[in-house]
Amino acid sequence: MRGELSAVRKAVAALPNTSETFPTREDVGTWWATRIKGALQDHPEEAFELFADWVVTLDRRRKPASPGQ
Repeated sequence: MRGELSAVRKAVAALPNTSETFPTREDVGTWWATRIKGALQDHPEEAFELFADWVVTLDRRRKPASPGQ
């Protein structure tokens, strides 16, 4: 699924980076790999920059994945 850069930027900006939204770091990684990289396949540099800007809003209470996940 490809998306317009401006639309993806708006969607990412509206998404909270919290433990409730993404319980583990792996959840964040899966979201990044499947949604953002996929939507912005024609703009890989912008996709990474967008993710890097969003990830600094990290909720520090996020827990690591349980062993075996």
